[in-house]
Amino acid sequence: MTAMAASTMSLMGRCLNVDLPKARRPFKLCIQIGLKAREGRHMAAFVIGRMQIHSRDWMSEYFDKIPHVVADHKGQFLVRGGDPEGLEGDDLLPDAAFIIEFPDRDHARTFWNSDEFQELAVLRRSGSTLNAILVDKLP
Repeated sequence: MTAMAASTMSLMGRCLNVDLPKARRPFKLCIQIGLKAREGRHMAAFVIGRMQIHSRDWMSEYFDKIPHVVADHKGQFLVRGGDPEGLEGDDLLPDAAFIIEFPDRDHARTFWNSDEFQELAVLRRSGSTLNAILVDKLP
């Protein structure tokens, strides 16, 4: 950091012109700043779920309808299904897991709180238990 403190730097957009005292010539250092903060854009967000299935009575209706509700909210399933494999930890493996991508957290929350999804969630809860989280995509 002492070399940087002794150097001269000027901010040019997203790049720095750096002139270090012992460098043969000045160079340009470009950095990536998170898109949301830099450009006011929203990052993609993911709903990740782990499901324990207790009965199958609800599944046909639920799985016929859920893809359309997700798509109506600009979401898309990246993972949907069973056969999870444990790699680490002592938690009980879920019977099924899913990952849904949305354009941003607002779309994900709007989907989750929508009447269409909440009606399906009541149906799903009649025969399963779900743990779900919402996370952002890396910039």
